[in-house]
Amino acid sequence: METHRRNNSGGHKVYYSGRDDIHSEGVGFLVHKDTISTVMGCRPVSSRLISIRLKATPFDISVVQSYAPTNDYSDEDLDDFYNQLQEIIDETPKKDILVVQGDWNAKVGIDAQAIWKDICGPSCNPTRNERGYQLLKFAATY
Repeated sequence: METHRRNNSGGHKVYYSGRDDIHSEGVGFLVHKDTISTVMGCRPVSSRLISIRLKATPFDISVVQSYAPTNDYSDEDLDDFYNQLQEIIDETPKKDILVVQGDWNAKVGIDAQAIWKDICGPSCNPTRNERGYQLLKFAATY
C-alpha cells in the first residue's frame, strides 16, 4: 500500500504495509521528496515486512524493514515471519546492495559472542532469549 502523509508532508512520501484498523503492527519507509525519483518499487508483504528498491550507482539498493513477532506469538508465527523474509531476500536481485533492518524483538546475550563470534560482537545483552537465538541462526546463513 502506498500512502501520502497528510500532516506537514512537505512533498515526502510514505510507503506503508500494515493494518489500518488498529494502531499496532506496521512497517514503512518515509522517502524524502528529493529522492522519490530513485524509488524503483516498493513491495508491502505484511504488517511485519516491507521492501523498497532504490536506483543508485554503482549498484541499486534494496532495503527490507522488519518488525519481528515478540515472545507472545507462537513459533509458527515466527517461522512464517522468517520464511517471508527469506522469500524477499531470495527475490532481491543479486547485484543489489541489500540492507535488512528493523525491530527483531530479540535479545542476543553475552554468551552468544563466544558461540557466534563471526555473527555478533561483544556489545550484547546480559542474557539471550529464544528470539535472539532465532535471529542468530538466521544471520549465520549469510
